Amino acid sequence: MVDFNCLLAALFIFLGNTLLVIYYAIEKNREHWDQYAYSQLNADFLLTDWEWRRQNRQLEVAGKMITAASWVILTAPVMHLCVVQSMGGDRKLGLHVACVCFALGGAIIEVTAQLMHMGAFNAADWVSVEFTLENWHTQGDKVGWQALEVSWRNAASMTLWVDSVEYLALSFMFLCIFWSVNTMGNLPNSIGMAMGGFAFFIGVLSMADFVAYVVRFKFWETASLIGRIISVMNRVIFVPLFFVCLSCTLPAATRAHLQDEQSKRSGVSMPATGDERHID
Repeated sequence: MVDFNCLLAALFIFLGNTLLVIYYAIEKNREHWDQYAYSQLNADFLLTDWEWRRQNRQLEVAGKMITAASWVILTAPVMHLCVVQSMGGDRKLGLHVACVCFALGGAIIEVTAQLMHMGAFNAADWVSVEFTLENWHTQGDKVGWQALEVSWRNAASMTLWVDSVEYLALSFMFLCIFWSVNTMGNLPNSIGMAMGGFAFFIGVLSMADFVAYVVRFKFWETASLIGRIISVMNRVIFVPLFFVCLSCTLPAATRAHLQDEQSKRSGVSMPATGDERHID
């Protein structure tokens, strides 16, 4: 028996981030790209680049929307996990409430950031199609394309740091899961120390992803490369794999938790299995 919500979260996380990786790979290798022309705000280059963005936007939108949806979906198994790990709220309540808050906060931040980003692009794209951008001061000066690009970059930067907070929320969420499992041990109503170690690994990687995101403004090339490698490994491989594994371990832990709850109501003391049962 497996947990469907965990599998659904794993699927959406994998699919959304895979689409984004494909899009960013295509974007990085687009044939017309000229960094010098872009830094000089060459109007002809900007016109070509906006046409490329318009033609290839669908893949990015799909990836971002699925990724945002994955955050919403993963809140369900995380809350389920926290109920089980906290023994129905009897154990380390603050830790598990914090874990749920990080999951919900990350979901809200991700959805908000993606909606803001798409709204800003749609507005800029509409301007590029419907407005005259070629003849502002003199015939054919195309100053409007330069103004549009600067405006778009300013608008897009509004979501830049919002995205980085998502990595931080992901890190704290997994570190909370690790701490919960580590202090509980291999009890029947725990997902197990192996899953706790896996959560710690993902939490550390997510924190490294956040750090790389921050320091890239100082060391752009190196930090961007490291950040991309960590993001691909973490979001395409490890996080989906964690939820796939969780789909197998969570049902057994849930059954043990329900047996504990039933024994509490009936006044029967359940024997400890593995580490000694404790509430702290």
